[in-house]
Amino acid sequence: MAKAIYEVEDSLVSIVKQEAYVRSLEQELDVVRITLKDARLQYQNGQSSYLSYLIAWTKIERLERQLLGERAIYIKERIGLHRALGWQSVTDADQRDMRSEE
Repeated sequence: MAKAIYEVEDSLVSIVKQEAYVRSLEQELDVVRITLKDARLQYQNGQSSYLSYLIAWTKIERLERQLLGERAIYIKERIGLHRALGWQSVTDADQRDMRSEE
């Protein structure tokens, strides 16, 4: 019983931390998008090089990939919580039913 409570609490803490991290990455991505717009305007106005624009664009690409990965981790954490609470996926239930029929 204590192990089950620990697993649920651990899952909840992991979910809260991961959600905060995802929000932080989303905010960082918003800032970098503004930076990209500024870099593009500065390049178009001849105030900076194309390299500044490319650097900002590269940061956006990296952050978007990182954000997707962290969102996937968040979803896995949520699935872990449901499993800790006793949820069984449809495939788990189907496999158990197939074994009992044999």
